[in-house]
Amino acid sequence: MVVETNRGCASCWLAPEFWCYSLAEQRDFFMRGLLLLVRGKKRYGLHANGVVKEEAGMLVVGPSGHGKTTLTLSLVQAGWRYLGDDVAVLHATGDGIEALALQQGFACTPQTTHFFPQLPTAAAQQLDTVRHKRWLPLHAHQAGQLVTACSPQVLLFPTIVDAAESRLVPLDETQTLLRLMEQSAALLIEADTAAQQMTTLQQLGDQTRSYQLLAGRDVYMNPAAVAAQLDGLL
Repeated sequence: MVVETNRGCASCWLAPEFWCYSLAEQRDFFMRGLLLLVRGKKRYGLHANGVVKEEAGMLVVGPSGHGKTTLTLSLVQAGWRYLGDDVAVLHATGDGIEALALQQGFACTPQTTHFFPQLPTAAAQQLDTVRHKRWLPLHAHQAGQLVTACSPQVLLFPTIVDAAESRLVPLDETQTLLRLMEQSAALLIEADTAAQQMTTLQQLGDQTRSYQLLAGRDVYMNPAAVAAQLDGLL
């Protein structure tokens, strides 16, 4: 793939064997190209889910396996709106940093679909053969909960723990920025663009309050209680 950010275009040539790779690998290939392309428009990818309560936005940030999708689905069950799954795009506006949705549906492990049996698994496509994730489309009523953008007020960095109840731990500015950098797409590719991306991350940290969420079993056993706990942050 050749990405020309200054021209705003990309080209790729695919060998026939490309279509033998897992759906997740195919998706990631195109997603990386897209995220590189939008950098030329000062839009930067972040490994995060977004959720919205009324008009207040929250980003759930972290690597795979840390509970982003499970927490998002828990909040969706409690009536929150959401900003796609697994990746958000950040950009600066006159009112601060805004997060944009990039994809619909959810990539769910078998464990996640077990937690939420109402999910539409019949039409789900298998994404990979390692974690056995499947791509779940939206329910009709969930489609109404999808938003295209939000203004983040809170950042959550979840970690799954063996506990009955979830707990919040405040993070300082340095901890927040380091965690954002770890989950930022293509941060160090070009010096000029990297500086602009760092400024965006710093502005995001300045406009939000940040917490580590030690995510317990109540995330999937008692979504209403978790939603009430997080609602108090907004």
